[in-house]
Amino acid sequence: MKKLYISADIEGSCGIADWNIFVKDAHDSGRNIDPSALPECVRIMRAWTRNPYSMMAGIDESFCGAMFVGYHSASGTNGNPLAHTMSTDTVRVLVNGRVASEFLINAYTAALFGVPPRHRSIRRLRSGS
Repeated sequence: MKKLYISADIEGSCGIADWNIFVKDAHDSGRNIDPSALPECVRIMRAWTRNPYSMMAGIDESFCGAMFVGYHSASGTNGNPLAHTMSTDTVRVLVNGRVASEFLINAYTAALFGVPPRHRSIRRLRSGS
């Protein structure tokens, strides 16, 4: 059975048959998703941990992909009234001289474990392509 890591930044639910799904509730208090509304195959990590991977706490090399839901623009950029990176007090975060969003930081964290961000349809993921 394959596992998929979903870093959720908004309320939502998921349900992909025959998969183990891990959801990290990673917005504000980390208590935005009602666990009782999720399918049985979903494990959820709520609230904040003292894990150095922050919004990606719980990820490891056993996942075949990571999906990022509901992300916003990076601190110091236009395009979203909620633009921030990790904290609304942060003016700008740079990684290798480039402005970094939470999406970019979390994609790099997933890559640290060899877990690719998934942007293909679930049907294609299921078939392994």
